[in-house]
Amino acid sequence: MKKIITVICMILLLGGCSKSAPAVFEDACWGMSMKEVKATRQEGDIVDGPSENVLNYIQASDTKLFPGRTVTVAYVFTDDKLTGITVQLFTGENETAEAAMKDTEEALTAQYGAKTEEDDRLIWQTEQSKIELTPLSGSKTSYIVLFSPLEK
Repeated sequence: MKKIITVICMILLLGGCSKSAPAVFEDACWGMSMKEVKATRQEGDIVDGPSENVLNYIQASDTKLFPGRTVTVAYVFTDDKLTGITVQLFTGENETAEAAMKDTEEALTAQYGAKTEEDDRLIWQTEQSKIELTPLSGSKTSYIVLFSPLEK
């Protein structure tokens, strides 16, 4: 029992993001390994993606940033380090993509502050990340949010 408590304490102390690298999306941080990102999600939520460098988190409605909205998340890795996150969001029943994007825009602005506009994209920037909200070409029921690390 003492060993189990020690292991749990070590995981809590060592796991997660550091203060210099705050969470980007759902407790995942830039540079985390695939194994570390998997540990941030519940068992069974993540499935292997179309390549060995992608994990897909399928049809969730329990994300912190977009509560109640159905999403699919793709975590992208380069050399086993998290280097990109794509979140596909879906409209609710009897909801237009424009209305859903407006709700998402408000959530992103509340989280990340002021935005800029570029073509049909809205862009937020933090010290570590660029966040883009954009329509999904040809879709009337979904749109995407792209998270990418900023070059240092």
